[in-house]
Amino acid sequence: MDLELKRLLRAFIRRWYLILIPLVIVGAYIAYTIATTPPAVSTGYTTVVRFSAAQAFDAIPNRDGDYQDIWLSSELTVNTLTEWILTSSFKREVAARAAQQGVEIDPAALQTASDQERSVGQMFLSWPDAEELDVIA
Repeated sequence: MDLELKRLLRAFIRRWYLILIPLVIVGAYIAYTIATTPPAVSTGYTTVVRFSAAQAFDAIPNRDGDYQDIWLSSELTVNTLTEWILTSSFKREVAARAAQQGVEIDPAALQTASDQERSVGQMFLSWPDAEELDVIA
C-alpha cells in the first residue's frame, strides 16, 4: 500500500466521528421536521372569476381622436378592483350580499386573492362549502 494512502486511512480511522457529526445533525433535523409538520389538508373549494372593465364603443358619444383615455380608465378600474378584493371592506361587502341570499359567512374566514394582467382581472375565492361558494361568487 502506498504511504500516502496509509496515512489517509489512519487519519480517517482516528477522526471518523468528525465526518459523522454533520450527518447526524442533518438527519436529526430532517426527522424533527417530518415529525412536526402537519399533513397537507385541503381548505375547501376555490373559484376564479375573471373580469374586465372594457367599455362598449357604441355607448360612447361620437368623438374625434383616439380612445386612449377610455382604455386607460378601464385599466385603472381593473387595477383598483384587484386591490380592493384583498381588503377587509370587500370581505364585509361579500358577507352582507351573501346574507341577503340566506348564507351567513364570517368575513375573516373568506380567503381572497387577486391578479391582473393586460386589463383583465382575476378574483380567487376559497370557502369550505361548495354550495355556499356559489352564492359568495
